[in-house]
Amino acid sequence: MMNNQKHAEQLNDLEHYGRRNSIRIAGLPSDSENQPSAVVADEMASLLTKKLGMPIATTVIDVAHRLEKFVKNKSRPVIVKFLRRQTRIEIMKRANLLKGSRLFINEDLTKLNAEVLASLRLKEPDLIEKA
Repeated sequence: MMNNQKHAEQLNDLEHYGRRNSIRIAGLPSDSENQPSAVVADEMASLLTKKLGMPIATTVIDVAHRLEKFVKNKSRPVIVKFLRRQTRIEIMKRANLLKGSRLFINEDLTKLNAEVLASLRLKEPDLIEKA
């Protein structure tokens, strides 16, 4: 049993490492079906530049795509993976500029890490707000 837990932790660590350059953006306007990744990347570069006041070129984005299945008149979140982790860090530092808007920028967490964060938010909401 301990061996399985250790493997699960290692797998989570590897998955987390693979997501270290990525963010998730929610609250975007509804989109169209079969939206190409290049179009999403252009839209995200433009949106981040406008909303965060920092120049983001499409060339710093490795890939950007919508998540979930397309449903008419429903907004789907976008995952954006940057070429450099430093770009993601700078964006996360400025994410608080979006407070009061309907846009939300979050780290791209693994399922396990997202569950841990959700649990912590329920138990210690003030602690999470300060972080």
